[in-house]
Amino acid sequence: MPDQMITLTLPRNVVGQILDGLRCREQAYRDTAEYLETGVTPDPASTFTIEDVKDAEEARNLAGFYREIIASVGKQVRTASGREWTLATGIVPSKTGRRRVKEARRTQRLAGTLKGQSSAFSERSEDPDASGTQQLKRA
Repeated sequence: MPDQMITLTLPRNVVGQILDGLRCREQAYRDTAEYLETGVTPDPASTFTIEDVKDAEEARNLAGFYREIIASVGKQVRTASGREWTLATGIVPSKTGRRRVKEARRTQRLAGTLKGQSSAFSERSEDPDASGTQQLKRA
């Protein structure tokens, strides 16, 4: 029998807090799996509580389940707002942020295209000039 679907209407900041809590649970299970496999705590500087699981596989499965929940909520946020959603961080970039990302990608593509073309200049000189910048040597 499939789970009954429930629709919630919540302010964006509340959804962000829920996602933050889900990410903490996901991380806790991933850390538990790592500890059970290696015997080493993932981050000795942080507080770490081993989750109540029978083995590392169960911990990994539960971490995956939380990841699916996060993805599902993220998809709904994206659909509701019409904005881009980054699953890894849960950040919904602003228009300015998206524009900067597009410009950076365009610059990377252009740099990759130019790298393959011959140029009147060869590799950068190993000796920086007085201002500390690298000079290009003529081919």
